[in-house]
Amino acid sequence: MSLEPVYGPHPSRCLGVSLGVDPVSFSTPCYMACAMCSVLNPARSLLKYSPGELVKRVERDLQERELKIDTIYVYGSSDPFLYDELTELVKGLREVSEQHGSRLVVRTLGYFQRALEAVVELVDQLHIPFYIADMDWNTLYRPSINVTRSEYLEKLRELFNNTRKSAEKLILEVVVARQGAESVFTEYLDDYLMLIKRLKARKVLLKTIDRPVRQSNLKPVSRQTLERLKEMLEDEGSWVQTCLKPGAPPRVRVRRAFIEVYNHVLRKPLKANEVNEIYGEIGVVAAETLVSRRLVSKQIWENQLFYLPSK
Repeated sequence: MSLEPVYGPHPSRCLGVSLGVDPVSFSTPCYMACAMCSVLNPARSLLKYSPGELVKRVERDLQERELKIDTIYVYGSSDPFLYDELTELVKGLREVSEQHGSRLVVRTLGYFQRALEAVVELVDQLHIPFYIADMDWNTLYRPSINVTRSEYLEKLRELFNNTRKSAEKLILEVVVARQGAESVFTEYLDDYLMLIKRLKARKVLLKTIDRPVRQSNLKPVSRQTLERLKEMLEDEGSWVQTCLKPGAPPRVRVRRAFIEVYNHVLRKPLKANEVNEIYGEIGVVAAETLVSRRLVSKQIWENQLFYLPSK
């Protein structure tokens, strides 16, 4: 099955309808194996794409599939800052986003910061995920490089400090989940909130998980817990937006149903109703055929049926 670097559109709770651009596209493994990552089963690919090729694929998707999107979202199988020509890519996508009246958002784990200032200058937002769960940092982030929690947090501090002139563009994306009871989860809050406080982030997007993640026993937290967290972060002086429900999923003109559904699911598991609403009946047929070929599997999670990549 063909691996493609552009996927979606995806109904995001924080970004509206987003079209994903994955410049690394499984050619370089991520340096973290985060428990809350939505890439459940990283594929392997030898294909690499030039900035021009990626921009043309985005333009082609927008035109041929008649997409109306809110956001071009640069993230997927790994940190886009591992892509050697990220600045050139973002320059090209900036033009496309302006032509289509959409935002340009890059997401990064923040450890590698090559060309950081140039990228921040070009984007509308730079998102830095920060995970909170009832587990220690090493279990939550699972770094594959030799880095300690203190060293990683220092890198994030450098990121925020080095981009103070563009601070309004930096968004700390706080993602919360639990493996045990919420009463146990709250015992970990103070430690993680202390780490967030050290970053001095002005803007925070707050959410819990809404689909299966890499560590299968993680579950969403309650709305009450999110509200409590929001108050605590606001008390520290941050502007906080809680991302709760996505808008209506977009309906697209399907060109290659099997490839489109497969590449979407590789980056983000999809609810059965999302497949139908985005890709229509032909998308559902494609998803079921992918299941029969053992490229995709089905799982009930939080009382909803999801399609996700097979192991």
